[in-house]
Amino acid sequence: MQRPRLAHSSVFFTWLRLAYTDLQPILSQALVSIQKDMFAFELQHTRNIRDGKVRGKKFNPFRAHWLHLLNLQTLFEFCIPVVQDYGCLLKTNDFPLLKASFHKLLLLFLLCRSRGSLDYQRTMLVFAILLQYWEAHNLPVCQLLSQNHTSFSEESGEIALSVLARATPASCRADLEQVQDHWQMVRLNFEFHASSNSEPPAKKRRLLSKFFVIDCDCF
Repeated sequence: MQRPRLAHSSVFFTWLRLAYTDLQPILSQALVSIQKDMFAFELQHTRNIRDGKVRGKKFNPFRAHWLHLLNLQTLFEFCIPVVQDYGCLLKTNDFPLLKASFHKLLLLFLLCRSRGSLDYQRTMLVFAILLQYWEAHNLPVCQLLSQNHTSFSEESGEIALSVLARATPASCRADLEQVQDHWQMVRLNFEFHASSNSEPPAKKRRLLSKFFVIDCDCF
């Protein structure tokens, strides 16, 4: 479970979100109880310092438990809904809802401090500023987004580039004009392959040694 598949993660977190209806009262009660114990310990420790019974700092045994439960509540009430709602709204045709979900997702990445989240922070922040600029000047791209924002998703771009790579001969891939001509035919090529029900091409693999095989479709 250290690196589960995407389908497993999706099902697992969906179960967690559905189960939170029953877990929420228990979690809230535990948070209130441990918070009272934590404050009581701090008050008593302050009184002991005032009376000269204790010198220096003393570790609060309830603080770590309270922080863990608070993180768990944030995961259930903010992180999981934000990620799942954004993924679902990508496939809808309601751009105002998608934009609101995007801003919540941006807030989630701004709260993260992991190394990989920094790239998403910069990219999403730039897109949020661009989107605000487009709307302020009523540019035509806003109308395109409101009518069919799924065409601008990363998934759609990956599909289009995959069709372009399969349709463009290797000898023409360095010619910009040839690639541009094939790019204009991407939609027709995709619809043709979809209508013909042809099987996807076999994955290309490259043997690096006797023990390691790299899947070239990952690059």
